[in-house]
Amino acid sequence: MAILMEELCATCSAPLGGPYCGHCGAWNGEGSPPPEPDKVCPVCGTVNPPENLHCQACAYRLDRADSWPVDGSGSNRSVRLLALAAAVAAALTAVLLIGNWIAGSEEPQPSTPQATTETTADSATGGITGEQPQPIAVDSVSASSSFSDALGPQNLIDGDPGTYWNDASLHGEGAEIVLEFDEPVSIDGLVVLNVSDEVAFSRNFRIRGYEITTDDLPTPLVGELADTQEPQRIDFETTGSTVLRLRVTSTYPAESVGEQPAFEELAVAEVTVVGLRSGE
Repeated sequence: MAILMEELCATCSAPLGGPYCGHCGAWNGEGSPPPEPDKVCPVCGTVNPPENLHCQACAYRLDRADSWPVDGSGSNRSVRLLALAAAVAAALTAVLLIGNWIAGSEEPQPSTPQATTETTADSATGGITGEQPQPIAVDSVSASSSFSDALGPQNLIDGDPGTYWNDASLHGEGAEIVLEFDEPVSIDGLVVLNVSDEVAFSRNFRIRGYEITTDDLPTPLVGELADTQEPQRIDFETTGSTVLRLRVTSTYPAESVGEQPAFEELAVAEVTVVGLRSGE
């Protein structure tokens, strides 16, 4: 089937390398796109619709299935068990669902202050040895500013991706979110979730650059988030944190949607700390 003679995707303007846009997935060929086969999860065996990027049962990244061992080795069996256990736990609360989507990688963490960010889970295990890290309940949350009481920082930890926090400062640069715990916690990562509504997502500014500090990290962690509506995990480890501070250093610009103008404020739907409380 021939490809339209255009260098950029008609939907998102990304460079084209085939009939499907590698950035947004839009069809850029002639006529209708060919039907895609169902995707069978190599971890739990669930049959998923072809458009799914993640397994609807265990959240495994389906477009990376070739990287999984298929020889029945013990390591593969243990990963399957952990993935299935995470899927069961995810059904309990919305917070656990987010935690299951972004459970940490087994790869060693970088030794430099540059944090690593993952948009999906590649395994069901975390970086802390012993017990499997889980979402940690935050005892209090505050922010440098809020657009209104209804759009305050309490929306960041309510487990509802349909609510969000709006920063009142222009474009969100320099905005801060502070999470506090009544007792020291061992942190394995932080998950950031943008606004789920597509129109609100586009019309608000979104976090790009960030700086993370805790009361037990020797140096700040810095990095960038992708401009996506998928949960994004920032991997790092602490052993006795009581305060975590997320500072926004740069943002993705807000955009108008149709006749609806762009907003001036930053929006974030959820932040979830993953790790272990003392005694767990």
